[in-house]
Amino acid sequence: MQQYLRLVPFGQNSHGIAHAARWYFDKPVEDLSWAEIALLSAIPQSPAAMNPSTESGRRRAVERGHRALARLRELGVLSDEASSRAEDDIDHLVIQKHPPRPRDTLHLVLLTEALTADGKKPEQIRSSVDLALEEHVTELARQRLDTLRAQGAEQMAVMVVDPKTAEVLALVGSSRYANADSGMIDYALRSRSPGSTLKPFIYAQALERGDIAPSTILIDDPDNGTGIDNADRRFLGPLLPRQALGNSRNVPAAKLIRVSGLSQTHWFLGNLGLHDGNRPAERYGLTLAVGGLPTGLDRLMTAYEALANDGALRPLKWYDGQDLPEARRVLSAQTAREITAFLADPMARLPSFARMGSTEFPFPVAVKTGTSQGYRDAWVVAYSEKYLVGVWIGRPDGRPMAGLSGATSAAMVAHDILIDLHGADSDGLADGEFRPPTGLRSATLCAATGKPSDGRCDHVLTEFMPQSPVPGALQPVSLTPSPAVAHLRIATPNNHSTFIQNPEMPAALAFLPLRLMPDAGLPQVVWYVDDRPFQVASIDETVRWPLSTGRHRIQARAPFDETRSAEVEVTVR
Repeated sequence: MQQYLRLVPFGQNSHGIAHAARWYFDKPVEDLSWAEIALLSAIPQSPAAMNPSTESGRRRAVERGHRALARLRELGVLSDEASSRAEDDIDHLVIQKHPPRPRDTLHLVLLTEALTADGKKPEQIRSSVDLALEEHVTELARQRLDTLRAQGAEQMAVMVVDPKTAEVLALVGSSRYANADSGMIDYALRSRSPGSTLKPFIYAQALERGDIAPSTILIDDPDNGTGIDNADRRFLGPLLPRQALGNSRNVPAAKLIRVSGLSQTHWFLGNLGLHDGNRPAERYGLTLAVGGLPTGLDRLMTAYEALANDGALRPLKWYDGQDLPEARRVLSAQTAREITAFLADPMARLPSFARMGSTEFPFPVAVKTGTSQGYRDAWVVAYSEKYLVGVWIGRPDGRPMAGLSGATSAAMVAHDILIDLHGADSDGLADGEFRPPTGLRSATLCAATGKPSDGRCDHVLTEFMPQSPVPGALQPVSLTPSPAVAHLRIATPNNHSTFIQNPEMPAALAFLPLRLMPDAGLPQVVWYVDDRPFQVASIDETVRWPLSTGRHRIQARAPFDETRSAEVEVTVR
């Protein structure tokens, strides 16, 4: 009998008397009245025909309940008074109504259940999600996804967050919860390759540490010694950090990881919540710059919220009363605003991203796209002063899409959403920029040199620079001291690197590129290998040293004085 009462069907997907008591009368089974017991006892004979939520089903269940009460009276289980009261009550029982949940909220319901599974679940949960906004965002995203299905896009995830409060305003976990494309998976919480969406944090760390300044020239070249290539197989040469990030160049980002340190970069990304630290930095290497570290959309949104919030990181807020830690500073406000300015500059994205495309808006928006290897994942995170929007598009099985990048898919979804959410601001009359970094002034720099423009540069960019003590005396900041003081630092190869020779590679191609950090303050250097002079080269020249098996020490020295770089040791096998 106990097993029967645990499993017996009561209709409407309710099984067991305990669940049925909650489902129909919102009370524990111990509190059921005789009338309620009689009505529920009638249902299992035919749950569809005795459905008390329909007029005909309720009539049949009540009629059968009366017969049960009469039998209980005959058996002496019920007194005349109790029977009379139950006979009257059964005709007036109020069945609890269960209106259907709003569409596409099951991912949110399940996530909230998981967040409150520690025993601190409040009696009533009031989510920060705006259901009307979420429904509208879902429809906009579906419309755009439908136009991309022919190119292999099958699923999506979208999140909208208030950048000022970190409250989640919309969660779209999949295109539809119950469709054939694994819609029950919440893709906003799944870890996938984030492509280039981690690059802003690599640049933020380098700025914060003083490894680079906004005027530092970074070199995007093929002889970079990192093993990292650009997605378009092109190289743009000398670039300011604003341009290198705006164009999403892989080579400069990989070089910055070397300058700041692999372990330090891995730790910094973990401090932003982008990974749990379960795997060491060496597992990923320089692929941290190109999406080698898997992460989820929810984690990305948290990290980008720190950029939008002047460097203070706050966990996402899902419901009122959620127990959350205080915001903690992960970046200075100046660095966060500098990165935001980089990401919001459409001119800095040229030539890799065309003007007036999916990454450009009629109001200030900072945008970063990402595409994983083989076009398996397309990402974008974009934020204005009012909204932070993140989008992922891909396939449940992780197979490649037909050339869909972050800019040609996910960014289009975010563009549709932000334009719609901003409404009247979309007419182009909104303010033209984000809040500038405090303590800095605007300066026009020559993009090729990082120095103040003299009016003869082919390409100039407006940049934020330290306040100059004398008007017109603003000087660019570099990785190295002023050219008046020679200071040599080897950019590649990295110290303690190991290289494996390919025996099938022609000898002419089996070389190691030797390069110095820019602006070393000398016209020429002499490269030494194992304390023997190898080649005289200009300061910005890449020298090719033929690979030779064994352990070697490499150093750059000034031709006529004692200035020299630190030795770099490499092993060739």
